[in-house]
Amino acid sequence: MGSEFAKALELALAKLASADRFESEIASALERKGFSDEIGAVLERLRSRRLVSDERVAEGVARARSGKRACGDRSLRAELTRRGAPAACIDAVLAQLPPERERAEAWLATLKPTLAEPARVARRLVGRGFSEETIREIVEPLLEAGESL
Repeated sequence: MGSEFAKALELALAKLASADRFESEIASALERKGFSDEIGAVLERLRSRRLVSDERVAEGVARARSGKRACGDRSLRAELTRRGAPAACIDAVLAQLPPERERAEAWLATLKPTLAEPARVARRLVGRGFSEETIREIVEPLLEAGESL
């Protein structure tokens, strides 16, 4: 393999040293540095050594968006799409996750009681990309509990 391949591989490995990356992120970084002919061979080398895996990266992003950092399907799909995850990979990861409502309830359980005011919870769930249906299912019991106090 030529020296251009070695330089491109070195750049790709440097990108991977700081964090897992989608193949498209590695390809974009190589393109920005002027490598075009080497991209396919570099990605193939990384795949053969199991140094890149779009599925692994997508699963890691989904895991990172749980608990206090939980987000809805819409938000997670947007982040994965923005980072360049393949559509099939995104669909597979979303299918493996617990239902959106369970993730929203888990997030709600991390809040201090003073922060569990229904309007505040609703705004934060919207900001985290949860669906309108999930928000309604989470907030309605909070409203009912407030009325019985």
